Amino acid sequence: MAEEFKKKYSLIKVEGSLVGSINSLLSDLLSKTDLEGIIIPKKLPVGDGFFPALVTDPAELATANPLAPIMPVNMSRSVSDFTRLAPTQKKVAVVGKPCEIRALVELEKLKQANSESLIIIGIDCPGTVPVQALDELSGSEELLSTFKDLKEHKLLRTACQTCEHFTPGVADIVIGLYGSKLDLKKQFLLGVTSTAGQQLIEPLKLKFDDKDKAAAQNKKRIETINKLQESRSAKAQEMMKDTGERISGLDNFMKELSSCINCHNCMTVCPICYCQECFFESPTFNLEPDKYLKHAQLKGATRLPGNVFLFHVTRFNHMVLSCVACGMCEQGCPANIPLLSIYKTVGSSAQKVFDYEPGRSLDEEIPILTFQEEELEPR
Repeated sequence: MAEEFKKKYSLIKVEGSLVGSINSLLSDLLSKTDLEGIIIPKKLPVGDGFFPALVTDPAELATANPLAPIMPVNMSRSVSDFTRLAPTQKKVAVVGKPCEIRALVELEKLKQANSESLIIIGIDCPGTVPVQALDELSGSEELLSTFKDLKEHKLLRTACQTCEHFTPGVADIVIGLYGSKLDLKKQFLLGVTSTAGQQLIEPLKLKFDDKDKAAAQNKKRIETINKLQESRSAKAQEMMKDTGERISGLDNFMKELSSCINCHNCMTVCPICYCQECFFESPTFNLEPDKYLKHAQLKGATRLPGNVFLFHVTRFNHMVLSCVACGMCEQGCPANIPLLSIYKTVGSSAQKVFDYEPGRSLDEEIPILTFQEEELEPR
């Protein structure tokens, strides 16, 4: 995906619903090309939930939804499970939201995933609501096909409201849905952004012309994206400023985490926390009663469960440079701690020190994996 490639765009007609038309395109890719499978959100057999699935039968795409209004798991974890032991020998596509693709890029750098033979299909993301709020999403079936209504919905997760990377960066094929003049009831934009994407899509014989309406529409798309990024960035900066003041100092930081029950859900759902054997899941912190009593006697009382501060600080140390602010940690927290704002605030500060943006490029090394003798010297 690093080669120079002149991007090409085509307008795809919507027949029926937007989601149905996207699925129809994906079905054509699966049945008319050398693609063997597609990893995509698919509706669960019971209820309105969605979960990543590896689809090999085009008919199964009828219940797939790349615009699923919830994200129960960052799909990069599913791709990691699929490719960690070895790259796939067959060509497989991954249809993912930008934060999922960015996390996948980081996992590949950490040797926890392998994108060889994978075709990345990135989709402009309208955002998602908390899994717990899906029942409150009135008219959810209609929202899935309108895009605009979902991206402006009051129930959007904090991560989505403050997301500045809601369009695909690293991708072979882009499904473009933003644009002030783009009527998604009639058409959506398809962009081919790499040689691998071009080779995959060639059998469909779509019309690509750099000087036609599709190219002009992409310019409008970029204008719309830039405007939304400005407002999202302003909201993110405001949130991080407030959070920075709230967690400033050790006492305030510990106070913010005081309701943590040490369940480790944030670690479990985080796409960047990948250790198969975790120090915090080991017997290290199982102490005898006398040791608990000694700890209590030092201060008059000791917290049970303990080691909350150590757990979160260790998490920061391990993954904050690769944090893509997907918000899975906050969504998975039963104590309702605003973890997204905390991790985004700390992560943004750490990433600025190294001028590093997680998920920006496969060629950009993670600072924690490199060493420069004077990299932290005052400038």
